[in-house]
Amino acid sequence: MRQSESIAQLAAALARAQAKIQPAIKDAVNPAFRSHYATLEAIVDACREPLAANDLAVLQLPCDDQNCERVALRTMIVHKSGEFIEEAVSARLVKQDPQGLGSALTYLRRYALAAMVGVTATADDDGNAASAPQQMQRVQPSAPPPTAAPRITPTLVGETQVFTGTLAYVKSDQGTSKAGKAYTKTRVGWTDDTGEKVYATTFSETDGAFANRAKTQSIPVRVTYRNGERGVDVISIDTAEQVSAVEAVGGEDVIPF
Repeated sequence: MRQSESIAQLAAALARAQAKIQPAIKDAVNPAFRSHYATLEAIVDACREPLAANDLAVLQLPCDDQNCERVALRTMIVHKSGEFIEEAVSARLVKQDPQGLGSALTYLRRYALAAMVGVTATADDDGNAASAPQQMQRVQPSAPPPTAAPRITPTLVGETQVFTGTLAYVKSDQGTSKAGKAYTKTRVGWTDDTGEKVYATTFSETDGAFANRAKTQSIPVRVTYRNGERGVDVISIDTAEQVSAVEAVGGEDVIPF
C-alpha cells in the first residue's frame, strides 16, 4: 500500500465516514453459485454521501498490462488536505476483448471499493426494488422480517436452457397457497432466436423484482430456465453484464459482499 507522508487528517475523516456508511444492498444474484451480492452501484450508493460529507474522494484507475493476460486496478482514497492512501489489485483476464476488460474492471472496482472504505452488505428489499426501480431503498434493520413465501419446487424435465436479451413481457401476480400463505408469481416472456415467443414462471420474489426492474429500464438479462411439469420454470435471472463480470474472472465470484 502506498500513502502520503502523513494520513492523520485522512484517517480521522475516514473514521467519521465509516460511522455513517450503511450496508450496501445485495441487489443481484450470482447464477453460478446461487448467492446474492451487492453490485457496484449499490456499494457506491452506500458510501458516496458519507465520504463526500467528510471531504473524501475515491479514484479508481485501470492499470496497463503489457502481456494483456491480467487486468489491474488502482484504488485511491484522497482527502482535501492532499493526504492519500492507495492500493492495486489484479485479476486474470479470461476474455481478451473490450467486453471482457470492462466486465473484469467492474468486478475489481466492486471488491476494491468495498474493501477500502469498509462497506458490508445486507439482503435486498424486494418490495421497494419492484415499486421504485430508479432508487434502491435500504432495508431498515428494526423492521420485522416479511412473511416468507412458500417454496414451490416443480418437477423439472429436459435440459437447462439460457436466454440472453431484453425481456418483452413481465407480470407479477399475488396469490394464496392451499396452506394459506401468500406468494408472488412472476411471468416473464421473450422472443428466442427462432422468433418463437417463450414464457416462463418464477415464484422467487428476488427474481421477480429483478425482472420488473430490468423490463422497466430495458436492461439486458440472462434467464436460466427449464421445462417443468406445468410449463417453463425460471431457475435464475441476472443482468447479462453481471454474468459477464463473473465469467471474465473465471467464475471466481464466490464470496458475495
